[in-house]
Amino acid sequence: MKNLKIYILLLITGLTIYGCDNPAPTQLIQDSSTQGQVKVEVVTKDTGNVYYNNGFDTTGVAQQSTNYSNIITVSGTKVTREDETTESAFAQVLFYDTSHPIKSPMGDTLGFLTMSPGIVMFNGIPALQTPYRIRYNGNGLQIDTLLGQQYLLIDNGNVFSRLFFRYNSQIHFQYIPRKTKPISFDIPTPPEITGKVKLTGRLSNKNLNAVVQWDKSSSTAVELIIGAITSDSKDTYPLFKLESKDNGSITVPSKLLNAIPPKRYDKLVFTLVRKIETNNPEGDSNLHVLSQSIHTIILDIP
Repeated sequence: MKNLKIYILLLITGLTIYGCDNPAPTQLIQDSSTQGQVKVEVVTKDTGNVYYNNGFDTTGVAQQSTNYSNIITVSGTKVTREDETTESAFAQVLFYDTSHPIKSPMGDTLGFLTMSPGIVMFNGIPALQTPYRIRYNGNGLQIDTLLGQQYLLIDNGNVFSRLFFRYNSQIHFQYIPRKTKPISFDIPTPPEITGKVKLTGRLSNKNLNAVVQWDKSSSTAVELIIGAITSDSKDTYPLFKLESKDNGSITVPSKLLNAIPPKRYDKLVFTLVRKIETNNPEGDSNLHVLSQSIHTIILDIP
């Protein structure tokens, strides 16, 4: 039997979820259901005082990394709600101007202004330039800030997606800048992931339990992002992220689930992510590539 180690993201070190009696950052939790280590991260701090939120949705991107100058994200996604599943595909490219950082009221770097220096295509299909925004709290007010343009290619499940994204395959990426030579390479995509969640107990009684299962593969790891939807505004917050071997099953530590404030949320969101992360194979370490297979399951909190 191995231990579950609790890690806190650098952005929120030392902070806890609003109203929760959360585990300490270095606390070890025993779990007999998993063979091997599972890393757990707290993704959102005090949800009543969030400085930065650029969205948590079926793309699986809870927050954009600021460690790279340029980021490519491609995702094949499924969303299951009340036994109905919808499918879609998503691609995003961000070219950051790192000389123009955007700071939070506390001085943290939230992101950078973005640039649109050329043409981006996936499998020969041009991505569209659309506004890129982030939201943050400033003096108690929600501030919506335009950072520039992003390149997006989204398909909501029609035949077009079969030309753009296929699981366990590859996507041909092309970038044609205005001033330098073109770049093109293939982005590998992971095997499709399909999961299910079994809930027992009740959050109000502090005995809620969850077992998450999926079709295991030869991939090295799977991420499980656990979020919740607020009862009033219907906003979705990612709360915890668990990383496990791709062995097909994980029992969520009950201590995490039962730390969620029952009066604040009415639905749980379980997002399984199987991903491949690489840098540009041509050697540019500032171009980071994230390729994902995602299945999100939305359930009422019992």
